[in-house]
Amino acid sequence: MPNPGQFNWRDGGEAHLNTPSSMVMLQQAARGNSREAYDSYTKLIDEANAKVTLRGLLKLDIGKDQERPPVPLEEVEPVDAIVKRFVTGAMSLGSISRETHETLAVAMNRLGARSNTGEVCVRVVGRWGYFSCFLSFLPPSYLSSFC
Repeated sequence: MPNPGQFNWRDGGEAHLNTPSSMVMLQQAARGNSREAYDSYTKLIDEANAKVTLRGLLKLDIGKDQERPPVPLEEVEPVDAIVKRFVTGAMSLGSISRETHETLAVAMNRLGARSNTGEVCVRVVGRWGYFSCFLSFLPPSYLSSFC
């Protein structure tokens, strides 16, 4: 059966933002601290972006030669109002370390923002890394799937 490349990159398949050639350029840039490789990577990503994202379809009417007045400071939201909308992505201790989890939680609490790590307790139990008090909130019918 043909694979159209909806989930994995396929030569001649559906367009993807990350391609093998862009990943090669990113790795070369990172491993060799190469500005030239990074520039090649960004060019490939920018070209793919136009094909696969909504943002890539937008054409902004801002050129280097165009002068725009700055936004008056009175119209700009205060920092406190902006950071309250910051949210860390949903992560669990199965995907990040305890230190990372705690650092994200502390940073987001200090900002007054939200941390969506999904963990509610301190001790990890079981092979899946779920917390014992989290499991205690589940009905018994769900617990069999965690064991």
